[in-house]
Formats: sequence, C-alpha cells, structure tokens
Amino acid sequence: MLFDLRGKRKRFIQVIYALLAVLMGGGLIFFGIGSDVQGGLFDAFSDQSGSTASFADEADDVEEKLETQPNNENLLAQLIRTRYSAGNAGIEVDETGQQSVTNEAREEFEKAADAWDRYLKAAGQKPDPNLALLAANVSFLLAQTSSTADEADANLKAAADAQEIVAKARPNVGTLSTLATYAYYSLDFEAGDAARDRAVAESPKPRRKAIERQLESIRKAAKVFEKQAEAARKASAGKKGEALENPLGGLSGGGSGAAPAP
Repeated sequence: MLFDLRGKRKRFIQVIYALLAVLMGGGLIFFGIGSDVQGGLFDAFSDQSGSTASFADEADDVEEKLETQPNNENLLAQLIRTRYSAGNAGIEVDETGQQSVTNEAREEFEKAADAWDRYLKAAGQKPDPNLALLAANVSFLLAQTSSTADEADANLKAAADAQEIVAKARPNVGTLSTLATYAYYSLDFEAGDAARDRAVAESPKPRRKAIERQLESIRKAAKVFEKQAEAARKASAGKKGEALENPLGGLSGGGSGAAPAP
C-alpha cells in the first residue's frame, strides 16, 4: 500500500492484515487453544451476514436516536457494532484469496472508530471489553490503510489503547500478545515489553520460550517499521505530492523482519 500525500484513494484499498500474517507465519496461532484464551485478533474479524448498505442504514437509524440521547451507552455500543459490521461486510476476497475493502467500507470503519471515541466519553471508567476488542482491531486495520503517516500513527496508538482495555479485562496469552504487538507498532516499546512479559507468564510452560521468541521477532519488526516510518517522513518533507511506501505494507508477503516470511 502507498501513502497518498495528495489525499486521493483508489476504488479498492488493499488490506494487508499484517498482524494476522505475522501471527500465522510465526506460529502464534495456538492462542486459540482453550476456552479461556480469547480476545485476540481472531475473535474480532468473524463472518458477517448482510451487506454494507443494509448495516449502514441500520447505523443511520441509531444515529438519529442519538441526536436526542447523545450519551446513551447502549445506543453508542449498538452504533459501534453496526458500523463495524457494515465495514466488515465490505471486505472482499478475490479468486486468489486476496482481501480488499471498498472506500465505502473503510468509511464505515472510520465511523466505527469515531463511535468508539464517543462511547468512551459516555462509559467513563468501565468500557465494555468486547467493544474495545472491535475498536482495537478496527484501528489497526485503519492504520494499515491510512493515507498519511500521522494518521497511521494515531490509529496505531488507538489500537493499543483499546487493546489494553481488553487485556485488563481478560488477561491471557492472546489478549496480552496482541497488546504487545499493537504497542510495539505504536512504538511504545516499554508498554510492549510489559505486555510481552505478562503474555509469557500466562502461557503454558512448554510454550513460553516459543512465545517469547515470536514476540521478540515482532518487536524487531517494529524497530524496522520505526526506521521506515522515519524515512518516509523525511522523504515526504522533501518530496511533497509524491506517494510514499507505507511501512506497514512490509508485513505482507515478504515480511519486514518480524519473522520468516509467511
């Protein structure tokens, strides 16, 4: 994917699903073992029945109700879920299995993220971790399809912040490892290391070394991403109007140093 510094978007925006590729390629898919190991990426992007348009219409109805009840937590929660479903319904898969989202679908994900911000103000100190899980993964997806580096940074931080809510409510290998990954890619290495250490401690003893190795490889990839992002910023300062390679795009296919290429 490219950063389009002129603000233009193609009809279809490539979706890389970087974290999923890294986890599957690195062997962390065993997060799914056991009923208590839930709350990672795999729980968020589930199958949806319905069209983007139908979910969007439903969300518009909720928005109308919120005009008179702007701080209604239940309505805001419904709005988040419906906007998420509208965006998820727009994810398309071609004959090769490559995934992409339409501009309209991405706009629904953006609206879901906005609804999450509104919900947080209304919920105060007790946000719903299930909604936080959706918000975290939506924000990470938005980071991968952002049109500027600053936008990507903001979405990565939002993903880490939301995932922290999930991990606090349901601390297990999956939630903590996902938190570590999001923190690393938001360049908060201190928070990432803390989440990594907790993930290792929560894991079965026979798997601790493997988890530690894989999260360390993700950390190294984030360090590469940090350098690439800085290079992109420097290049953008001297070449305004040109499209620059999105550092997050390196996680697809050939990898960016996180692990052997998936």
